[in-house]
Amino acid sequence: MELYETYVKVLLRDWHLARGVDGTPQPASFSEQEALLAELGDPRPEVMTLAGMAEALCEVPAGAFWMGEEDEKHEVTIPYTYRIARFPVVVAQYREFLIESRREPEDPDCLLAPANTPVVWVSWHDALAFCDWLTERWREEGRLAPEERVTLPSEAEWEKAARGTDGRIFPWGDEEGANRANFNNTGIDGVSAVGCFPNGVSLFGCEEMSGNVDEWSRSAYEDYPYEPRDGREELTKDSSRVVRGGSFRDWLGDARAAYRDGAGPAGLDGGLGFRIVVRPFSSGL
Repeated sequence: MELYETYVKVLLRDWHLARGVDGTPQPASFSEQEALLAELGDPRPEVMTLAGMAEALCEVPAGAFWMGEEDEKHEVTIPYTYRIARFPVVVAQYREFLIESRREPEDPDCLLAPANTPVVWVSWHDALAFCDWLTERWREEGRLAPEERVTLPSEAEWEKAARGTDGRIFPWGDEEGANRANFNNTGIDGVSAVGCFPNGVSLFGCEEMSGNVDEWSRSAYEDYPYEPRDGREELTKDSSRVVRGGSFRDWLGDARAAYRDGAGPAGLDGGLGFRIVVRPFSSGL
């Protein structure tokens, strides 16, 4: 088993050593290795199971950070510590939810990709349903404090987790780099197994926050400055929701930590997934 895990880790972490003369990853080599990995199976519990996800949450401390692009930058304070998933939810974890909850997916295509890749073709409504179900599951298992709940991150929670407190452009810093995220210029042209871009990790230990898939937030798409008490965090509003991160189809500029876009809550897309956050239920934000 140890040898097996080491081999899988090599496939995930060291594929980027095979490069062209310009230093960029080789998509063909990556695709071949990822296909082999999918065939072998992925032994990482933090990726393949919901229990493993709970053990790999990243803590983001309370406090202020700079939010938004340069021309709209403003200071936002999140007055509570929260935990956010290290990776976006993957197909294996979403399948576990569907089986245990006896729920049918809105789009069966959400289960077609390899088990260790981010789940896509999931609406904002279904992503929230996943979070509500997981809240009850983790409470039963003693993984949540009484005042905590699982939900989608607000765009402020998402950006702070991606950007840190130093105003960096990307989760890893200010410099660009094709070996840090799965975006258009990387050339993979599809979702990739999570964990393949360790050079893109954020200050708080989050991965895949730039590239691979866009991610739902719970926030309505409203103008800045960000003000959580102005109604944008109301989950009953049937309005466009903020999506963050940029996908494999986007240029690196759309993978900046401050970049925001919107999508209708019923929307389904092959480049749009989500990750979860654990936060105080009665925070008022």
